[in-house]
Amino acid sequence: MMEASGLKYQVFLITTQEAVDRQERCLKFLKSIPALEKVTVLNSERDFEDTRRGCFNAHKRWAQEVANNENIDVAVVFEDDIHSNLSPDEINTKFLECMNFIRVRQPKPDVFFLGHFPWGRLSRTTAGGSFVKSNYSAQTHAMIIPREYAVEISTWEYTPGTHVDMKLASECRGQFAIYPQIIFQNDTVTYHSRWVDKFLTCVRDVIGPVRLCKWLEWFWIRV
Repeated sequence: MMEASGLKYQVFLITTQEAVDRQERCLKFLKSIPALEKVTVLNSERDFEDTRRGCFNAHKRWAQEVANNENIDVAVVFEDDIHSNLSPDEINTKFLECMNFIRVRQPKPDVFFLGHFPWGRLSRTTAGGSFVKSNYSAQTHAMIIPREYAVEISTWEYTPGTHVDMKLASECRGQFAIYPQIIFQNDTVTYHSRWVDKFLTCVRDVIGPVRLCKWLEWFWIRV
């Protein structure tokens, strides 16, 4: 367990037993960042019958662990397909800014995205646009969850065909994010990738994530 901005937090990495290379790469990445270096690895068997169920249950594992530990104020959750173009020091600084935002924000966010695609209307919560409130967004690959909402997630039951992203988008109304995003889903296209993931991969290859975020800000953000 670690502490920042007066909040005690635990970092979780969701991975599968056969994804050895992805797990090693992601652990190396996280441990290069001082505020994220102590990682709890949640290693599960892949659910080949229903990959959405497998992902859903993997997220319930960290939520149940947080629900059972009253000393944890927030959970910091990553999936093993993340990457960033920022330096470890830059990520560390921005992560601490996010933790401070969560500490002072009232009411606290239910979900705070470190990696986030602005799918839906966003609105600024700070003058410079560093943080936004988001509606109907879903991107679980990098997020911070205060304990209160983690307890709620720990009670969720899987509905066949419903991805955990979809559950968050439909159930959670207190969604916030750092903007532009600092964590991206890995550019490796997998068989379950949505068309939007593939589209963003192509765009990022051409114009880069920062410029992409600036363009999206013009299109989506309403001051």
